[in-house]
Amino acid sequence: MADYPLINGNKYDWSSIEIDLGDAGIFTGVKELTFTHSLEPGEVRGTRAELLGRTRGEYSAEGTIVVWAEEYAQIIAALGDGFMEASFPITATYSDTNVPVQTNRLFGCRITNADMGGSQGTDPLEVSMDLSIFRIETNGLNAISGILT
Repeated sequence: MADYPLINGNKYDWSSIEIDLGDAGIFTGVKELTFTHSLEPGEVRGTRAELLGRTRGEYSAEGTIVVWAEEYAQIIAALGDGFMEASFPITATYSDTNVPVQTNRLFGCRITNADMGGSQGTDPLEVSMDLSIFRIETNGLNAISGILT
């Protein structure tokens, strides 16, 4: 449980994060990284109105990473020809003064959509990439047991 108010330390902010894309390298030009995973159990009812049980369910994970245009060019160059077919890991490590290090590892990431464009103004050009993800590990813990990858 977190102690409040926090007097001698920090809370994580975007500058607390390091984004590592495996062989593609560590990137600082990342505007956003979001990911979600779910485990949807099936329902066993039989001839009853109430549940008799449930199945383990199906696990799924997905995410989005938004980078500046220069980083996008570096990422796809590192992934090579057929970059939307390439699988790569993402490790997001959060650290700051007087707070424990937190790590999320996204395994088997694959770009499923890349949304590019720009408009008049002072903001840098960015690319939003949707990701298909095999699984997400948080601080070494998996959402399901008996993982294959």
